[in-house]
Amino acid sequence: MFSFFESPDGAKAADEMAKTVKAPNGSDDDKTAPLDETAPLDDTFDSLSPDPAASESIEIIESAMRATTRLDTTASGARLTTFADDVKDLTEEEEDPRTAISTREIDYDDKPTDLYSLVEKRQWDHALNLLSNLAPYAALTQASTWVVRKEAATGKLRWRLLPLHASIIFKAPINVIEGLVKAYPGAARCKDDQGMLPIHLAFRNDAPDEIVDEVLGAYPAAVNV
Repeated sequence: MFSFFESPDGAKAADEMAKTVKAPNGSDDDKTAPLDETAPLDDTFDSLSPDPAASESIEIIESAMRATTRLDTTASGARLTTFADDVKDLTEEEEDPRTAISTREIDYDDKPTDLYSLVEKRQWDHALNLLSNLAPYAALTQASTWVVRKEAATGKLRWRLLPLHASIIFKAPINVIEGLVKAYPGAARCKDDQGMLPIHLAFRNDAPDEIVDEVLGAYPAAVNV
């Protein structure tokens, strides 16, 4: 398949983006150095056990369905509208929740979303199974929930990632990236705690062209960010 970055315009855009992406510490140093895929996260995932049996997918999906109800609840306990209601009731001034910038967060130390946990463990088949079996609004909720971690003593933010950002860092295969973009296209517009879009992370982590094309296709304006 022809890649955007094989064209003259694409090559120029790629060169310009590589010049503007900053080092992980936010400085202007080492602008082309790849991001250490473990940098924003703890090393705990290295000691995780191998993928469980395929039957575990059923339990994961059921757990995610239950979690969606919790995630779609405000602090005061008021139920938010579902994905279907959000789309049906949109006015001309309102954004589609599938492309809007998400503000939903969950604390990593309390319990990350099931989707994020699967991504962090690199259980790609389970992650795909989850996305394909959840109802659209439930998949949207999982894919659009930021997972954040803060310092216990100070409350200072350590990192903040969507499943799409984490998947690129953990070098997920293209079918996982496609599934995440389908569930929540707006993720391509979202910046992590370091101000990085998924396209920036793709460049930093030397992602294959097909992944670069996928996230760029979801947010073409990223070439100008």
